[in-house]
Amino acid sequence: MLTGEPKPVRKRPGDDVMGGVLLLNGEMRLRTSRVGRESSLGQMITLMQEALNQKNPAELLADRITRWFVPAILVLAGVTALSLRIQGLSMEEALLRGLTVLLISCPCALGMATPIVKVAAMGLARSRGILIRDPGACERIQTLDTLVFDKTGTLTEGNFSLQEVITAASPEPEALFRVASVEMHSDHFLAKEIVRKAREESLKIKEAQGFEAIEGMGGKGLVEGREVLVGNRRFMNHGNMDIPAPLEQKAQSLESKGMTIVFFGWEKEVQGCLVFGDSLKRGVREMIQKLRSRGIATWLVSGDSQQTTRAVAAESGVANFLGQALPQDKVELIKSLQQKGHRVGMAGDGINDAAALAQADVGFALGGSTHILREASDLTFLASDPTRILEAIDLSGLTVRAIRQNLCFAFLYNAIGIPLAITGVLNPLVAVLAMFASSLTVIGNALRIARKQNF
Repeated sequence: MLTGEPKPVRKRPGDDVMGGVLLLNGEMRLRTSRVGRESSLGQMITLMQEALNQKNPAELLADRITRWFVPAILVLAGVTALSLRIQGLSMEEALLRGLTVLLISCPCALGMATPIVKVAAMGLARSRGILIRDPGACERIQTLDTLVFDKTGTLTEGNFSLQEVITAASPEPEALFRVASVEMHSDHFLAKEIVRKAREESLKIKEAQGFEAIEGMGGKGLVEGREVLVGNRRFMNHGNMDIPAPLEQKAQSLESKGMTIVFFGWEKEVQGCLVFGDSLKRGVREMIQKLRSRGIATWLVSGDSQQTTRAVAAESGVANFLGQALPQDKVELIKSLQQKGHRVGMAGDGINDAAALAQADVGFALGGSTHILREASDLTFLASDPTRILEAIDLSGLTVRAIRQNLCFAFLYNAIGIPLAITGVLNPLVAVLAMFASSLTVIGNALRIARKQNF
């Protein structure tokens, strides 16, 4: 839960075990060393709360203007009436023009310009499976220049599964059938994945005879009269089986990318290997390329090893990476980027990402399966699909454009209407109609967003 490692890690007596780990096999006796606020989860919640308390959203331009706009208009209306009376106009005419100034400059359109667009944007986002907790994020997304991604479960599937079966000569279904027939006797997590894959391929598995498990190396058994060995390099050497040079070269290349390799063989020859690991989600590479084309730098952070994190970063096209990162390390990375003047977004899917999501200028939660994750993020994607971030960026652009258009409508309306009211061209009735027209213009522009099918 804390590191996001999909690959199991062997623990021995005396090792620290974090809360939230999954025991795959064996037994454990644990001694609690930290409780309450000192626990890992307690520290994460503290980090998240500190980050949320530090957020001071910038006041909207319309809000700042409205603070002085209303009193300024009241003064302008009074000065207009007084100056016209001094110039010799009748009291009735002077008061009429002052009233017209008040009516024509009603700040309704200015006050609605921003919030009504945000409401429309939130409705449009919700219809696309994006929940917006902080409406201000609709504008902040447009300013991001750096995106930090969690690895496991965010850019990758988060499942340590059988990715590929490599064979030297035998057909792949036959090889998988033989290996699964041996491994169905084992309770090892890799064995269970092999059997699951074989059944998924609708292969008829037969129980191997004389199954024998060798601790730390593998297992063997007789399948249709042939002794089949499944295990690591030591086990192959133990069975006097040499690994062909091309297969060894391929295996080493895959291991350098963070994959786990299990060899298999029979008839005194290594026949191939099984490749286990985590895989990228669909569309991740294309998403990273599009982010780069928009001038957005990318980072990959993970509690997994440096080697695995580097390999996934290279495969996905992410330029920067940080491995072996605990939750507080992710927060420190985001803080350091912000101190350099970057506007940082963070995307994650687990509790271990909550503090970093809260620290980021905009936090994107994928799936939002836990309350703490939804509270820490600004946007939650109901589907665990990182490519939806591109939709959020496009939605932000649409929102910012509509807000600017509404503010332009409101300012232009006042810039034209107030002088006409002062000079007596408009009367109160026309001013009231014009005021309604300005408000309807702003509302209509917001409705245009709500009815969009694509961002």
